[in-house]
Amino acid sequence: MPRGLLCVLIGLTMILVSSAESYTVILKNGKVLKGTLLSENDSIIVFKDDQGLQFSLKKSLLDLDKTRQANEPPPEPPAVSNQATDQPGTVQTQTPPAKKEAKVYTAADLNTVPKKTNEITPGKVTVEYAGVLDNVSYYQTLESGLDQANDLIKDTKALTLDLVATWEAALSTGKRAQPELDHYLTAGEGYGLLESCTTKLDQLKIAASKLSHAPKGYETVPQPMNRAVELLSNYVTSVKQHETGGDIARFHKNLDSMTEEAQSQLSKLREVKEVPQQQQ
Repeated sequence: MPRGLLCVLIGLTMILVSSAESYTVILKNGKVLKGTLLSENDSIIVFKDDQGLQFSLKKSLLDLDKTRQANEPPPEPPAVSNQATDQPGTVQTQTPPAKKEAKVYTAADLNTVPKKTNEITPGKVTVEYAGVLDNVSYYQTLESGLDQANDLIKDTKALTLDLVATWEAALSTGKRAQPELDHYLTAGEGYGLLESCTTKLDQLKIAASKLSHAPKGYETVPQPMNRAVELLSNYVTSVKQHETGGDIARFHKNLDSMTEEAQSQLSKLREVKEVPQQQQ
């Protein structure tokens, strides 16, 4: 075989081996796919996973930064220094000073102090007085409710992206999209995520119930909180029913609309300032 032709064949072989190297795709919802990158343009990538299924994925669904980082070659190990230390064979370590644990007051602690003291706030304890929270407890419940709502909205956004990705992956592999969506939500990864949304929604409803009777200074809280709960409840119901009508774009838009309006309502509550107890 001529030497020039042999070099060309070796070069082609190296290109083919390089193109078949393992490739990692990371979606915006955190889902990771591993396989082989077949082709790519400005808007989509064509990808074959480890099971041999071929996908055409829109780049708008991908976390492009994390995908790029996941496929970067590993850094070279640092060079080992041969410089001698002051004391060869020994490693000097410094023990950090022990941290003093902060005191967290509980409901039991409150029983030992006057009822109307403002100097002690119970740690993660909500105290009710005749079904109505005092100012301190009300504000704590509001902050806790906002944290719960933030966690729930993160899950709804991840679930929405997963639903769209599942639909488009089914279409790109010649499968029927609606049955694939059914499987994803009833037996696949979506089942756990939907259950998480449902559980967090129930917790948020409890917080909203406690906030429904607002003390003086917090009268603006119940309405946006209840509206946010209503929107997120509608979201969970829509996903459980997942009646897309064959139009995933419209379904996607409706889910995003509910999530965004809920966020808008919650943003009003983040502007609420704590009202001192004496103003009650």
